Amino acid sequence: MKYEFASKQWLAALHGLIVGRAGAVGAIDPYLSYSLCEVYTGTPPHISPTGKLAWHYRVRGTEVEFHETESDDVDFKVVCDYQGILPAGRFDTKGDPARQTEMAAMGSALEKDGKLQRFGDPGKRPGSFRSLHDAIARMTL
Repeated sequence: MKYEFASKQWLAALHGLIVGRAGAVGAIDPYLSYSLCEVYTGTPPHISPTGKLAWHYRVRGTEVEFHETESDDVDFKVVCDYQGILPAGRFDTKGDPARQTEMAAMGSALEKDGKLQRFGDPGKRPGSFRSLHDAIARMTL
């Protein structure tokens, strides 16, 4: 199934992907610990009437907390323009290093244009969670 980026259905599917990944990885690495927050500004009114939508999660072993709120108490946080980040949100790197470089360039361009801010340490993301982006991209309209 595909869902509109940041819609309620997309957030529910995202939550499921994170729970699935934490379940698999946390069973192997019970010390797994990571937290992330994404904030989208300029969202369409049917996504968020306030023009802003946020979500964050915390993984500890196989346990996942997922909230549709903003948090500064995370390992890594991204604040981005909804329309600006949408192409990257739909971009499946397919695990291809050249496509991963292309996606990184999308993020750098958004940062340069003031449409993306990053806070925290992106290096804290476990390697097993890096491919989560592609799973998300494949479900995003």
